[in-house]
Amino acid sequence: MLTGGSGMVGSNILEHPSIGNWNVIAPSSNELDLRNADHVYSYIKSHRPETIVHAAGLVGGIHANIKDPINFLDVNMIIGRNLISSAHSLSVPNLINISSTCMYPRAAKNPLQEDMLLTGALEPTNEGYALAKLITTRLCQYIDKDY
Repeated sequence: MLTGGSGMVGSNILEHPSIGNWNVIAPSSNELDLRNADHVYSYIKSHRPETIVHAAGLVGGIHANIKDPINFLDVNMIIGRNLISSAHSLSVPNLINISSTCMYPRAAKNPLQEDMLLTGALEPTNEGYALAKLITTRLCQYIDKDY
């Protein structure tokens, strides 16, 4: 199962030359509203994917992020939580949570490494989006550690 199949990352996954080797379901936002926890749970329960690649998200440019950080934080946190929690509750064996470099501190040196997360201030122009990505990443880490 692939979320965000019509977005930049998801559409590139669907266009990969080996995609034919996989049976991929990529529901549109009309088919599956990731903001609705009950719908997400029911969809995953009925399709029983072996792997979920989570590439969906509310995205926008710098101007959009500055103008509405609450929405970028809220929507991305909700869809990440709904998808990850449902996958965990239904024992989906594999989940790939695609994130973003914006989660790293603004002053992080390249190459970026996971232990740099939460070690400094985020870029303020997309902080809401970055915080949502950090929260969903941490949720995955907690689940991985405990289960």
